[in-house]
Amino acid sequence: MFVIPYGPEFSNRGPGKTPLAGILGLEVFERFAVTIDYARHTLRLQTPQSYVPAAGDVVVPLLFQDDMPLAYASADGARGLFGVDTGNSGRPFLFGDFVRHHGSLQRYDAGAASQSFGTGGSVSSTSHRLRDLEFGGLVMHNFVTDFVVQQKGSFSSRTEAGNIGHDVLSQFTLTTDYRRGRMYLHREPGAPLPVYTRTGFAGASRDKQGRIVFGSAVPGSPVAEAGLVKGDVILTLDGIPSQSITPAQLFALSRREVGTTLRLTVQHEGEQREVTLIRRELLCNAGAQPCGAWISAAR
Repeated sequence: MFVIPYGPEFSNRGPGKTPLAGILGLEVFERFAVTIDYARHTLRLQTPQSYVPAAGDVVVPLLFQDDMPLAYASADGARGLFGVDTGNSGRPFLFGDFVRHHGSLQRYDAGAASQSFGTGGSVSSTSHRLRDLEFGGLVMHNFVTDFVVQQKGSFSSRTEAGNIGHDVLSQFTLTTDYRRGRMYLHREPGAPLPVYTRTGFAGASRDKQGRIVFGSAVPGSPVAEAGLVKGDVILTLDGIPSQSITPAQLFALSRREVGTTLRLTVQHEGEQREVTLIRRELLCNAGAQPCGAWISAAR
């Protein structure tokens, strides 16, 4: 086992929820057929000999780079090997060499600068709505995807196309069978589609009192149009003191339904003002209808 000094931002799962204790890895997955059922919040372990896939499951061959399982997927028609990362709790990534080779950045607007963190360290990227990601018999349209721009670190592979995590994998009930080098995918038609921030908060910190300090915004978003600048202190959100709002709650507040409002009390250089944000979809591709995520069957 490794002991990794993650901070509370990683382990905190929200009010009343047990903090994250650790990560299950290769030593568990290589000894079982492991079924992750996102819809029913269960993890099922079976001996590989006793596991029988359900009728209609899509069989995906797995390859391995060290302890990372890899599978083929296509991004905007370009095929490559993607890490199947059940530890990635959010968006898919396209790695820098793949992005540069296929001219991905040239086909999209500037996007939003993004910084994410994990076991491999920090990852600098820009966020875009990828038009098509084909995987496991489905095409995910307009799923927000991070294009990695750094050339060092765990997400700078020159042989892999990218990394797919929760946003994609949760569209299935998936079973990995490492011994046979296979993954079985069972489509879950009722799975919720991923939602990107609808207010535009892209970065924040805390001051000594625990209040939220504004960091950065998605360009052209409601919070950017409201004129918040780096260093502004957010005193309340919908009347709730910001020091009592966890990262998970802030995440949820920014992703509520399109057209609903979020009221902020903001302090700028000692002066307070009230700001009302109206949530809407962001990072829309020109001419894309709808702007948000949707799924179709692959040909």
